[in-house]
Amino acid sequence: MLKRVTVIATFVMLALLGVVSLASAQGPNLDINQLLDYLKPDASSVVPAYLSYILYIVFGLSFITMFIVPDKQANLGYMMIAVMMAALLVKVQFFYICGLITLILNVTMLVIPLLVGGMSRGVPGKPAKSMYLGIITGLLGGVYFFLFWAAVQSNGTVCQAVGNVDQMFGPFR
Repeated sequence: MLKRVTVIATFVMLALLGVVSLASAQGPNLDINQLLDYLKPDASSVVPAYLSYILYIVFGLSFITMFIVPDKQANLGYMMIAVMMAALLVKVQFFYICGLITLILNVTMLVIPLLVGGMSRGVPGKPAKSMYLGIITGLLGGVYFFLFWAAVQSNGTVCQAVGNVDQMFGPFR
């Protein structure tokens, strides 16, 4: 029980830290509706809408996996928080969309859930419930990683286009 409270408190603090840093970067003109618009799947963005749906699924499965990890393995819950934060940062395009940091965040959504699935220990003779969900989340993260690379990052016209800076750099520039 204490592990779950600690994981929830850590997640809330990290989420609030992200909101505070975004609010301070925006200055006094921060509009919550604008922030929520960036979380919607947007067909006019350079990122296809189906990739947004995959990100939502990765975020949701990471959230569920965080809570079903056995109590004695709190570090795995923290690793799933890192996956959720990576999904949020990629969704709002916090970094340059064709940059190395975005690539690293996408690889994070592939590797960390697979590690969590492999490191989960259950009762002897039975696998942990989080093992299957971690593997599924990692596979979906891999699908997102490869589709994002194929649709956005490998496309030279998207990465070299400087006409619409908002689509390339996201809302926080």
